[in-house]
Order: sequence, then C-alpha cells, then structure tokens
Amino acid sequence: MAQTQARARGWHRIALPASIVLNLFLVALIGAHLFRVEHAPTAAESPLARALANAEASLSPTDAAAFRQVLRGDAQRYAGAAMRLSAARDAVRRQIVAEPFDADAVRQALGQWRAA
Repeated sequence: MAQTQARARGWHRIALPASIVLNLFLVALIGAHLFRVEHAPTAAESPLARALANAEASLSPTDAAAFRQVLRGDAQRYAGAAMRLSAARDAVRRQIVAEPFDADAVRQALGQWRAA
C-alpha cells in the first residue's frame, strides 16, 4: 500500500507541472491565433500592394516620392498585368478542381499563369 501511494505521489509531481506547461502553451497558441486574425491584412490589400508599401516605407522621403511617381505613371500597365495574373490563377484553380481531373489542362493553365 505504501509503495502504491509513493508511485501515485511521483506521478502527481510530474503530471501537475506538465499540465501547467501544456496549458500555458495552449493559451499562448490561442492568443497568437487571435492576434494574427485580428491584425491580418484585408482582402482588398494584395500581397503586391503590401510589398510595394513596404518597399516605399524603407526609402528616403525623396526616393519614396520618385518611386510613387513611377508607379502612378505605369499604373495602367501594372493593373492590366495584375488582372491577367489573377485570371490565369483562377484558370489554374478551376482546372485543379475540375471533374474529371485533366493533368494536361492543368499543365497548360500553369504555363499560362507563368507567362502572365
């Protein structure tokens, strides 16, 4: 009987700290998820727009103004390229989920996406 109680106490000495560590980890994981979701970029903000904003933020004010001017001057060309890229990406997505799956059509759509 005394040996059983000693084993139970040994198990409790390990279980309680392990439980506390696991609970703290889970609380941190949930908190990080909530923080990420709350601070996630909006759907309207594309990865390209975020990259350009980061590039502009890293420049000096005069260089940032010149960068902005060049981007605005070529905005129509960039917008057209973004539309073609989006359409090609959508075509790849449609080909991947199409029933029945056609590997050649997916390869062709991927080639068009790369060319866009």
